[in-house]
Amino acid sequence: MTNGTHWQINNNALYNSFSFDDLEKAFTFIRKIIELAKADDVYPKWTNIGNRVEVWLPTSTQSTESLSDRDRQLIDSIDDFYTTLSTILKRKGGSPKK
Repeated sequence: MTNGTHWQINNNALYNSFSFDDLEKAFTFIRKIIELAKADDVYPKWTNIGNRVEVWLPTSTQSTESLSDRDRQLIDSIDDFYTTLSTILKRKGGSPKK
């Protein structure tokens, strides 16, 4: 799982990609990102092609070492949900793919 370790800075945005078993699970993940971002008044960009979701979160930093607390909390929340979703899906015989 990511826990922030796979997030990269890309054109003033935090970037990460996530893969899932199918489109339905990818949309579940997207809906959660919308919830989390809305609560923080952040407007993410994402692409979704089939089971793959790519996420860009706007940031003013140029380094993952100097992230604001707000940025860190948001990516940690996204990573935590990905981990939770992974655990649930493994119990049901599926899993997100990283």
